[in-house]
Amino acid sequence: MLKNNIMYKFMLLFIPAILIVYIGMFLYLQKSMYENAVDSVEKLSVEAQTYTMNLVQKEGSADFLNENASLVASYLSKRFDMRVQVFKNKNKILTDTQKGELSLIERDVDEAAAGRKAYLLKSNNEAPQILFSSPVYLNGKVIGIIRFIHDLNKEYQMLKDITIAFIFIFLFVILIATIFIKKIAQSICNPIENLRNMSYKMTHGDYKVDVGVYEHQEIQKLAHDFSVMANAIEFHVSQLEQEKLKQKEFVDQLTHELKTPITSILGYIELIPKISSQRQQKECFYYIDKEGKRLLNLVEETLESSKYGTTEFQLSPAIINISDLIKDTLFIMKLKITRYHITVFNKISYLNVLADYDKTKQIFLNLFDNIMKYSDASQINIEVDHIDEEYVTIIVKDNGIGMDQSTLEAWNNRRENLFQRLPSQLGNGLGLLLCSEIMQKQGGDMKIISDEEEGTTIYLSFYVPAQLKKMKTF
Repeated sequence: MLKNNIMYKFMLLFIPAILIVYIGMFLYLQKSMYENAVDSVEKLSVEAQTYTMNLVQKEGSADFLNENASLVASYLSKRFDMRVQVFKNKNKILTDTQKGELSLIERDVDEAAAGRKAYLLKSNNEAPQILFSSPVYLNGKVIGIIRFIHDLNKEYQMLKDITIAFIFIFLFVILIATIFIKKIAQSICNPIENLRNMSYKMTHGDYKVDVGVYEHQEIQKLAHDFSVMANAIEFHVSQLEQEKLKQKEFVDQLTHELKTPITSILGYIELIPKISSQRQQKECFYYIDKEGKRLLNLVEETLESSKYGTTEFQLSPAIINISDLIKDTLFIMKLKITRYHITVFNKISYLNVLADYDKTKQIFLNLFDNIMKYSDASQINIEVDHIDEEYVTIIVKDNGIGMDQSTLEAWNNRRENLFQRLPSQLGNGLGLLLCSEIMQKQGGDMKIISDEEEGTTIYLSFYVPAQLKKMKTF
């Protein structure tokens, strides 16, 4: 029967859809919980690493760690409520706060022995474990390894409880859905069954129910009405989808717009406790006030634009000293640069270009942030590539692992579809496209060359001040 067929096909789609949504949410929640746990262990490892290195440096001898490994491990274990191991090297363990357990020699120990912090998730039992190893230095040389072992029992149990709860909810939803779909199927099938009965009676000569031409016209009219309605709905849906796309692009652009002053404010706030000079502190307060007002103006402009249905961001190009802008950006990113152990060589001393100061600042903040997050670089070079009568080109080069090949190909082919985001597992794929759009709107250009062995080089071309008249046309 049609009713049973409708119910069967609906459930065939409905049940897998719920399961797929749950699996996606479960994997996302699991990833988030495990990543948060790793972040927590990483923060504790920094404190433990600093504490141990201070002890070793105070004694001035690598033998101190070998002789006092048990005391150090016991102190750290009690302080952080975690299993702690101390290694002399990747092949020799000095102590373990849990006696009789496997030492779990894994690749994180190898990485730490090579001077790099490392971690991995290992599933020995039901609940996985975080193995986090940090090197201990003395005079620039790795003399030992401190490893935290943290069981993710709470996270595992929480995920297990969520799964059990989902099973009960899932069964309840299936029951309600079955009852609901049965009623829906009946509401669809009953009119069809009535029409079929009328047709059956007519085929057997029962003409008491006059459904001939009149009934046929009503059916045709209903079909025509549905057709008109479908076309109207399709048109309005397409309009709504376009508006939704525009609004989404607007929200994404606004997010990046707001990110610049917020990043600046947070950068200055993080710097204040680190500096002792009152002059520098006043300077930070001045910039916080300035960026706060700029953020307020940006919100007011956005509200005004949305009132009149405008979704494109506006630029105000002017003659600016790009060197001051870069220094300002590096000052904001100072703590992050230090945290990622990156050396910056800014070879631009004084250079005027035509650009919108705030939007260009947004470009450099985005580029530096991408380098620190994704490139694994240890060095950034900023210099002038060339200057001619029309353009000045600045390059930002890192010595990292290079850009993902699929992202780079999408970037090079983006002119075919300017609104298609770049594929990215680490971000939303919009940042570089907005940077490129800003450069084009202020008369410039942005190019990227990337190689796994040589890193990534970004070329930013700006109008020289002599092109001010041409800039007015943008």
